[in-house]
Amino acid sequence: MTKQVILPTVNYNNAEKLLSSGEYDKAISAFKNLGDFKNSENKVAEAYVAKGDYISAINLYNKLGDKEKVKEYTPLAIDQQVKESKKSSKASKNRQCYTYRQL
Repeated sequence: MTKQVILPTVNYNNAEKLLSSGEYDKAISAFKNLGDFKNSENKVAEAYVAKGDYISAINLYNKLGDKEKVKEYTPLAIDQQVKESKKSSKASKNRQCYTYRQL
């Protein structure tokens, strides 16, 4: 019983250290591995926000039923989606130009 409580607590504390030190991908993975221990799912969403991945954050907040967070981060998620769409479009145009020049 003690092992079942201590190990997740140690892992949770390590995940929090990763989050606070800016190692967001590692923190996300560590919190996900903890499942429903404490507020690990909320911490995953916090890490997404800190990382700037607002789309993933609002998807998770929506799953968790946190409508306030969804409302708070939706404008940022829309901006993220627009920027990603522009990058994708620009990359596609660059590939087309490169292919054309090769011909």
